[in-house]
Amino acid sequence: MSISRRISENRATVILIVLVLISLASLGTGAEAAVLGNAVRGAVSVSAYPLWQVLSWTKQTARHTGGFVFDYHSARKEAEELRREVLAYAQRSAEHRELAAENQRLRDMLGFARTESRLEMKPAEVIGRGFDGTLTIDRGTVHGIRESMCVITRDGVVGVVANAEPFFAHVYTLHHSNCRIGAMVMRNRVRGIVRGSGNTMNPVSTMQYVDIKDDIRVGDTLVTSGGSIFPSGYPIGVVAEVAFDSGSLLKTAHVRPAVDPYRLDEVFVLIAAPPSAEELAGTAASNAEESFVYGLPDDRSVQERFAP
Repeated sequence: MSISRRISENRATVILIVLVLISLASLGTGAEAAVLGNAVRGAVSVSAYPLWQVLSWTKQTARHTGGFVFDYHSARKEAEELRREVLAYAQRSAEHRELAAENQRLRDMLGFARTESRLEMKPAEVIGRGFDGTLTIDRGTVHGIRESMCVITRDGVVGVVANAEPFFAHVYTLHHSNCRIGAMVMRNRVRGIVRGSGNTMNPVSTMQYVDIKDDIRVGDTLVTSGGSIFPSGYPIGVVAEVAFDSGSLLKTAHVRPAVDPYRLDEVFVLIAAPPSAEELAGTAASNAEESFVYGLPDDRSVQERFAP
């Protein structure tokens, strides 16, 4: 086998022997050894440079990867905290709006109570709503509430107390079929009875027992007629339609109530009211048209209601 072939097969061994010989020679030659040492260090550094680059890239990659992971978790945690803060702020904002609305309602109630100081009224909170047109309020017999007392708001008539328990009471609103209220047209004082529809799908009430010759029009405002449990002049609703009964001397009017009972939070129960000016003057009608409102429900026949 030739020498060049052996050298090529044992190149690493040959290079190691050469380096060892050079090192030994450098130790023996002094200043020349420094030159050889520098040459060796240069050769080693050149050989190791690619490895250093790979190690440096690996460290940077690991640092960036780890930073990304840690930054992601930090950002996610921060986002969760911000989300909780936004939810808390939204809740506080909603509570603030609700308190502002409640404050405005209470101010309106206070203003109404001061305006109607002649009336003895008991404020009550609505604590329940029935789909049949009933309300439950947080005042009962221990607070002086009795059956057939009228319930109003600053916007108009709500209904009548149907029954009272010690600490709460049920109210028939103008959406309930057992609610009947003496009413008159504010424009010309045409009188009748407003009765609830009793149909939750049709919240429009009905004004009954209106003479066919009486002038009642769409858009007329209906108010309480007085001479009953309600003080006179309180808004009941607006006439939405006038209907004629076939073969009858009477006509009816469909009435849109002034107050939506399903949007109420507070009401007033009228404990006592002074007599109206008509009653004081003795001019209140005493015929059948003025005796429309009785205990609820009124089960008498039409003949009994209108008997002289």
